[in-house]
Amino acid sequence: MSTPSNQTLLRLFSKMPDTLQEEVFEAMIQRYHLLKPNVKEMNRAALYRQALLYVLTSYAKKLSIGSSKNHSRELDSLAEKSDLRSKMLTAHSSKIAKKREKLLKIYAPMIVKFKENEKRSFSWIQRYLAKYHKIKIDRTYLCKLYPIILSSTQGESNEPNHA
Repeated sequence: MSTPSNQTLLRLFSKMPDTLQEEVFEAMIQRYHLLKPNVKEMNRAALYRQALLYVLTSYAKKLSIGSSKNHSRELDSLAEKSDLRSKMLTAHSSKIAKKREKLLKIYAPMIVKFKENEKRSFSWIQRYLAKYHKIKIDRTYLCKLYPIILSSTQGESNEPNHA
């Protein structure tokens, strides 16, 4: 297996959820303290960088273990891989939930205004949100979510104000 480039490893790190990034930092610090007495000529920043890249390489290897290309079927390594994948998947699903939450709470009045008052299409609303609010959603998802958005905004407007 060829080793991934530094950019690929850093990209993998940027896509990791916060909990995994903290694990990587802990392992990096441990690796740094192992390297520190052995390598005197490198400065501290270079040692931290090497330790980070080493740990990221090990995580990348864990993610690629058990693929059909490697023909590795060891149960322990597959368990590590599935554990790591599940951690990354749970972080991804929480991002989807956050996007839905944003649509229902922050952007709901705007979506209803565009759809009801200005008679805009879901495609137009989707492009508007992507361009001006940096939210990328599919128009079909917006179509499915629209009745919920409509009921939530009507529920808020029907509530009496308590002052």
